[in-house]
Amino acid sequence: MGESIDKEGAKIRIIQLKAINHMNISKLDDNDSFRAAHHHTQFKKLGLSLVDCFILAVAARHKLKIYTTDHSLKNAAKRINIPCNHLPVPTP
Repeated sequence: MGESIDKEGAKIRIIQLKAINHMNISKLDDNDSFRAAHHHTQFKKLGLSLVDCFILAVAARHKLKIYTTDHSLKNAAKRINIPCNHLPVPTP
């Protein structure tokens, strides 16, 4: 059986992610905004949020691998050749 994540559980996981060595929060620039807007239009059928599209833009700029639980984000990353690991979340 899977587990559901409540608000407190989500906070704990975010703290754990921030503690990972080499975790870095990138500064966004205008080019990231333009690229994210382009991806938002490009992947409209996948239903990606603008935040997902910023993830794609920053990953492309820095040549980063994306780790996500979102199947649509994984598919979009694959289409534009961004390395991506899909980590499915167990459902209850």
